[in-house]
Amino acid sequence: MSDTAGAVLLVGRVLFAAYFAYYGYGHLRGSRGFVDRARAGGKLPVPFLAGWPAGVWLWAGALSIALGIWPDIGALMIALFVSLTIVFVHDFWNLDEEGGREAQRQLFLRNSAFVAANVALFGTFVGLGDRLPFALVPPLLSL
Repeated sequence: MSDTAGAVLLVGRVLFAAYFAYYGYGHLRGSRGFVDRARAGGKLPVPFLAGWPAGVWLWAGALSIALGIWPDIGALMIALFVSLTIVFVHDFWNLDEEGGREAQRQLFLRNSAFVAANVALFGTFVGLGDRLPFALVPPLLSL
């Protein structure tokens, strides 16, 4: 991979990770609100996890990707978080139209795209391995 391509990948990693760091900050700052909504929804088995633990998880995944510290693990962390969000939060198929079905469907589709992007990043990181440019610590896994 050329230095220019590596720099483009780095910019993409940082911008992508910034999105999840922003939402992680929201979970840290508004922890009580996320826990209360999770408890009220009754779908998340452990509502406490929707608060600051989710924020820490998102920050860890985002920093892993942006800084290149086992970025493959960071991509899997975010993919897992978003997958669980799809199942426990944005389950539009269980709502009637008045319950915000369309809004939840859009969030479901957005998060599905995020899962796909994280899987693609995971494959890229693992595929490049030690040759991943601008990484502080190379990917942990190999396929």
